[in-house]
Order: sequence, then structure tokens, then C-alpha cells
Amino acid sequence: MQHENLFHEKKSMNFALEHFSELGLLGGALVVDNRIIAFTYGSPVSNTTFSIHVEKADIRFEGIFSTICQEFAKHIPQQYVYINREEDLGISGLRKSKLSYHPYRLLEKYAVVVN
Repeated sequence: MQHENLFHEKKSMNFALEHFSELGLLGGALVVDNRIIAFTYGSPVSNTTFSIHVEKADIRFEGIFSTICQEFAKHIPQQYVYINREEDLGISGLRKSKLSYHPYRLLEKYAVVVN
């Protein structure tokens, strides 16, 4: 199951990167020694909210996830008052990280099942 999830994640990221402009995405990367060590991208969901869809980083660099998040937030258009960091997948480290930013609101998660 984990392998299948990673396959779908990679497929969706490749699609997004290939259609970056068409999808209205904005992104950023951190580079060390000409090598990308972290990247992120997202898009607006309203006039005041920007959603971060993907955040990936080389965990050998301490604090890399908070750094890419903070640096990217500095570069999105100023009209966006809120940043939605999306789903934490129930992973305790991701949840803790999201809560450390003192979110304005946590939204309920719902699932749709088609019979």
C-alpha cells in the first residue's frame, strides 16, 4: 500500500510540474551546491488563502521543512492572509509541525465514497 501511495504521489507531482503554469501554481526551492535540497508549490484557493500542495525536503538538513515553509511564505503575493498547509495524513510529526504555526482554524476532514 505504501509503495502504491508513493507511486500516485510521484505521478501527481510530475503532472503538476509538467503543467505548472496551466494549473496556476507558484513554487520555490532551496539550493545548496547547485542541488535542490527542498521544494514546494501551491496555488490560491480564494482571494485570501493560498494552499501549499507539496513540500519535500532532504531531511539530512536540520530544520529544512520549517525553512522552506517560511521562505516560501515570504514570496507568495501579499494579498494572501492565510496559508493552508493541507493534510497531515495523521502523521504525528507533520501534525506537530502544523500546530506549531498556531493555525487560525483546523478544518474537519471528510471522505466521499461512491457506491
